[in-house]
Amino acid sequence: MPHQGHLATPRNTHKYRLLDQEPNSSFAGGREWLVSQSEFPISTTVTGVVLELEPKGMREFH
Repeated sequence: MPHQGHLATPRNTHKYRLLDQEPNSSFAGGREWLVSQSEFPISTTVTGVVLELEPKGMREFH
């Protein structure tokens, strides 16, 4: 059987496991996860956000 060498993850991968991270912010009505180019360099034009609201929860207006 041939040797199964370790494959290195490329520096700029197309995968980011956002929900494996702690939320960027938590508030009375839910949680927010955010990823930008700072954390995910391959994404040069898109910022991703997951907003999880509790039933009847509301996020602050801005």
